[in-house]
Amino acid sequence: MAQDQNRFIDLQGCVNFRDIGGYRNRQGKTVAWRKVFRSDSLHLMTDEDTKHVYQTMGVASLIDLRNSTEMDRDGYESTLPTTVNYLSLSFLELHGIDPFELGDDPASRLAETYLWILNNSGHLVAEALNALAQQPNRPSLFHCTAGKDRTGVLAAILLSILDVDEEQIMADYELTNLTMDRLYPLLCAIPGNETRPRASFQAQPKAMEAFLSALQNDHGGAQEYATANGVSAENINILWASLLF
Repeated sequence: MAQDQNRFIDLQGCVNFRDIGGYRNRQGKTVAWRKVFRSDSLHLMTDEDTKHVYQTMGVASLIDLRNSTEMDRDGYESTLPTTVNYLSLSFLELHGIDPFELGDDPASRLAETYLWILNNSGHLVAEALNALAQQPNRPSLFHCTAGKDRTGVLAAILLSILDVDEEQIMADYELTNLTMDRLYPLLCAIPGNETRPRASFQAQPKAMEAFLSALQNDHGGAQEYATANGVSAENINILWASLLF
């Protein structure tokens, strides 16, 4: 897996803000740096963070994957620069986010959630991918609350479309666990999460393995899944041309 000391973007508020560039695909091409970012919730960003992300880094578009209840609780949209193209795509709005119960297996819970997105939110995934293909929207940023599940699913599909292998996609997904010392207290501060165990917030490899297996075996792979749900062949080609070198 390609590594870079600047994969994680050092911000005061966000703790899981990172670049998905640097991974090499099966054709020997590399995912471009500083084109697409993924993150946890942006509502704790400081003024300095905001200036760095939207001015210094030049992020031009934002895809918000949170549910409406999360947006109402942690809204930040009024602080966005008017130059940023904002798109709300709630992958789990119709599913909801059930409270974690004592005895729940984190990997099984997450696998069910990821597969629900795969099977029920394909049109929203396609809308996100179509937005990422538009040149005026880059650099692009997408996020949810922890930057792991909905964000992880979209990152996995995008990297798979770019023909990055499963090992690297899994490694990218698991990077969230490096942030847990800082991320866990922030997630526990959300009402209802006060007593949740650390493992319930961590990336679970078995869950992502189940997702990638279903993406391939049930839907024919990421490109086939994307086109079946409304991503044009032209936009697939644009993603390749603009995000690989």
